Amino acid sequence: GPGITTFQDLSWNLHHNMATGGQVSFFGFGGLSSQRYAAQPDSARWQSQWDRFGSHFRNRTFAAGLTHSYAINRQLSMKQVLLLSGTGQSENTTETDLEMKAQPLFRFADYSTRLSYRITFTQKIDMRHSLRYRFMLSSIERQSEQEQLDSQRRMQQVLDARYSTGLLQGFVQWRWRINDALRTDIGLHGISEPVYGQHRLEPRAALRWELTRRLAFSGGYGLHSQTIPAGIREMQFTSSNGTIYYPNRQLRMPGSHHYVIALNYRLRAFMRIRLEAYHQQLFEIPFELGSSSSWSFINQGEGYPYVPMRSGGRGNNRGIEATIEKDLHRGWYFLLTASAYRSRYAGSDGITRPTRWDGGYTSVLTAGREWTLNGNGRKRIIASKKGDGFVVS
Repeated sequence: GPGITTFQDLSWNLHHNMATGGQVSFFGFGGLSSQRYAAQPDSARWQSQWDRFGSHFRNRTFAAGLTHSYAINRQLSMKQVLLLSGTGQSENTTETDLEMKAQPLFRFADYSTRLSYRITFTQKIDMRHSLRYRFMLSSIERQSEQEQLDSQRRMQQVLDARYSTGLLQGFVQWRWRINDALRTDIGLHGISEPVYGQHRLEPRAALRWELTRRLAFSGGYGLHSQTIPAGIREMQFTSSNGTIYYPNRQLRMPGSHHYVIALNYRLRAFMRIRLEAYHQQLFEIPFELGSSSSWSFINQGEGYPYVPMRSGGRGNNRGIEATIEKDLHRGWYFLLTASAYRSRYAGSDGITRPTRWDGGYTSVLTAGREWTLNGNGRKRIIASKKGDGFVVS
């Protein structure tokens, strides 16, 4: 939309080496943003539907945590993280009628806080074999509200929920250095959402083969799952006899099979090029319940859709990507990435269509320059990055 976006953010990381061994750090970030646009006040100048709408969207996010890293012995190390995080977003949309009165059209608010604990162990068995295993527990508190127009163009509250849920995750990963040129990683990840009875084991594997000192081949496979926002699950509907029901509580976690192969070529000690091809096969995507429809949760943007859903939708993303990267050398660095891709999905009608994210191609350039100034026993760095101003440290 034609809105004006404002934002600000803050981040920090304080690190301390403990006298008894190990390291402790206190880190965090916070951000605020908003977007606002007003309806065109003169109806004679309306040219599109956007001219009638007014909207105010607000978003905030924060995270603050402690990490503790400690080498238990020469073969085994541990890292713990305790994190408190939260997000909140709200949106109010109005539509101006022909009498120039702003009528409410949509209201949405969603706030959540999460307390997470994670512990990771890295174990070196010998020169060829090592293990990594992790356990993470999250407790989530959430509040969601949503109002929108019904078929009679009256504001109807379709979501008003306060709920608690939890998430358990863990993985084990075995790294095997077969020889000096060949390395493989094999792992198993698990995710569980006990409140909704959702559990899944996700196998993952990767291989890296250094064909020459400059050229390396890599490939990988992984099954990845995503939890569904509890606001979607708690959406309430009213049947023809007046009974309230919650069909979305039965939704299964969407998943995706990821396949990737890549070639990495080192042009110089500080410069490399990477060519990558990937395919993502999506399944269990929510789509509309009890109808033949083109709608799919894949295309959802802001807010929660007021749609009774079932699992079973599918989609796929595939593409190729080229990256040229130059590390900081003689004050310069850059990263150039170009991609060509395709994104498709099928709704409950079974027809394959492009998703709303199917842009076809994308490219990104990041470049920077640093100058080092020495004087009076102090070292100062002036840095400039494309798209930013100057930073002095």
